[in-house]
Amino acid sequence: MDDKIYVDLYELIQNLFIDLIEYVNKSEDENKYIFSHHKFPMLRGYDKNGLPELWESHVSDGPKDYTSLFTRWDKEHHYNLDEITSYQNVIDYFVTHEQDFKSFVYFSNWDFKKDISRSIIRYLLLTSFDSYMHAAKSSTFNEDVFKNILLHLYNKIFPDNLSISICVPILFTKFEEDNIPITDNIKIRKLNEKELISIYKVGGYSDTHEVSTVSRALYILELENYSIPNTSEFLRSGLDYKESYPIDIIDKWFAALKTTTHIETGYGQVLSFPQNWGVRDANLIEVHGDKIKKYNSRINKYYTDIPTLSAKDLVPAIKLFNFLLNNEKNSVNIAVNRLTLAYLRETEEDAIIDLMIGIEALVTNKDFGEISYKVSTRVALILSTLETYPYNILETRQIIKHLYKFRSKVVHGESFTDKNKIIKIREDVQIDTIQIAIEVLQYLLVALSNNPSLSKADSIDTYFMEQYEKLSNTHIPTSPSE
Repeated sequence: MDDKIYVDLYELIQNLFIDLIEYVNKSEDENKYIFSHHKFPMLRGYDKNGLPELWESHVSDGPKDYTSLFTRWDKEHHYNLDEITSYQNVIDYFVTHEQDFKSFVYFSNWDFKKDISRSIIRYLLLTSFDSYMHAAKSSTFNEDVFKNILLHLYNKIFPDNLSISICVPILFTKFEEDNIPITDNIKIRKLNEKELISIYKVGGYSDTHEVSTVSRALYILELENYSIPNTSEFLRSGLDYKESYPIDIIDKWFAALKTTTHIETGYGQVLSFPQNWGVRDANLIEVHGDKIKKYNSRINKYYTDIPTLSAKDLVPAIKLFNFLLNNEKNSVNIAVNRLTLAYLRETEEDAIIDLMIGIEALVTNKDFGEISYKVSTRVALILSTLETYPYNILETRQIIKHLYKFRSKVVHGESFTDKNKIIKIREDVQIDTIQIAIEVLQYLLVALSNNPSLSKADSIDTYFMEQYEKLSNTHIPTSPSE
């Protein structure tokens, strides 16, 4: 950025803020009413599980809206910004240096003589001033606070690229540590109060039940070191659309987390947190994002006590996540996508189809004939490599055959009874069909992360045949003397 523009604007905007502060002080002497921010997010407190409870202010109980002193045209109660000399000086500077400003991407399509351009400048200046007043909390000018506010404004309008971190609130889950590294640029961390308030309803949530659900997050999954091209677009950007976010990476983390911890969680927002740029009312963070339903609608009913995980609890999840992240096999991606869909399904019929597609994707590849036999055998063999898997090979084959029968009834539109929804594995072990299907797919992913060579379906039979041959060739002593 041109140093002269920086210095000139700094002085001009500083003079404007000093004048506006005087008008704020004057308004108190003249008993002028300062409106409040309407429907402003506020933190009510925390529930018995320690999760935040957020709500919106009503007409008069939000924080003061200092912009209202200069945006209302009732001269008896408010001030006309256009009549303030320091404001006109800022506007004139933009107009007279139009070509200099248009060299920056943010301003490249602007016509500074048009009302829309002046309106945007007006908005940026007043919003910055409102943020300044809430940060300074003083009737006298504070240059340190001013510098910080102006830096966030400069970093929004002058760079070619904007640095962001992608943040995903983790629903109905707490962690013992406030900051847990997952990879070099991904971590789990606790939200502070300002961040909690800033993300409330981002994405356009309006339904009371949805808002209540998606705001039940105290921690986020944060993906750092992202950047986006700056833009002259003012009202919306790609950051407001979920398609702009790395949903595949996010889904892989939640699949790994739920697979290894067996908790019920999910997410309802994808957000971008600005890194030292942006201005927003009342000194909130300029968070962008979109809503996305990646949680089961029954999630509110799953817990009376919210699970709390430690960094140690996450070690298996991190291992599985890295496997999913680095694995290039399409079969693994299909399995993760289908597992994610199954978590979200509201009916057993839809869930069983997703889960069986996911299981088959991991253990078949253009196989013909006796598919159910191959799947049940390969799944049983792979899962036998896991010490934590609770069933033996014969029991697993029985489970897979039951899942195929259940899916067949669904696909062919046959009716099924409650008896079909339960599989009896042993005399003392009965389990819900969908639950065991989820567990089988989860255990398969864990087993493949332990032995990545098995993620190629063509190698499964060869691998176990080689293991059998090694075992057969092992010399077993027939007497203590041998």
